[in-house]
Amino acid sequence: MSIESGYFIDKTIIGLNNSSKMKSNGFGDLIIFPKYELFNHKTERSNTELAIGLGFKIPLSSHFDSTLIYTDALGNNYYTTSPPTIQVTNGSHDIIFNVFFLKSMNKANLRFFSNLLYIKKGWNSIGQKFGNYASIGLYGSKKIIKNLSLTVQLKGELIDKMSYDKNIDMLALYNIDVNSTGGNKISVIPQLTYSYRMFSFFALLDLPLYQYMNGVQIGAKNQFTAGISYRYCL
Repeated sequence: MSIESGYFIDKTIIGLNNSSKMKSNGFGDLIIFPKYELFNHKTERSNTELAIGLGFKIPLSSHFDSTLIYTDALGNNYYTTSPPTIQVTNGSHDIIFNVFFLKSMNKANLRFFSNLLYIKKGWNSIGQKFGNYASIGLYGSKKIIKNLSLTVQLKGELIDKMSYDKNIDMLALYNIDVNSTGGNKISVIPQLTYSYRMFSFFALLDLPLYQYMNGVQIGAKNQFTAGISYRYCL
């Protein structure tokens, strides 16, 4: 069982040529994710594992925060609903399906694994249903030296177009062009991980090989991520 949440300290979008800036912060979602191990076979030479998971995502914050766009001569402020890319949550309750397979070669310190993820998005309170999400990742991992390992992932992602309440003008009210939603992407992701006792220090680089976005959207360029994780056993 895993339980996960996150807090955005500063989530900012800057427009082209610094034409605009939008900010938000707050808690995102709570994800409750039980998993069940279907198969686990260990020998001196190798390990084989197969597990499935079924999770649930619960929004913790508002999904229609506003941004100040104009102040008139009398000091009156005028706001517009911020676009989804700056909201800390999309406000929907989602169901998450997961399949994980692992094959490790113990003597060679080599592991191969795959991860299949599918997120069935729900409707939020303002008539929006963001596109369902599917991804598959194929991984190879090798210990380079003591406590240092290299993992390379080939990842494919598919996002469906958004659905919406036909009685609502999404562009006028919520800054959403529904024709500019959804797309697909293939990327390669190398990752270095250093382990020290119960701590792991990791850094990874997401390099898109192919990307197609419907309409006009914010796409992905190279993305760098680094972090620290701590594990303990009860």
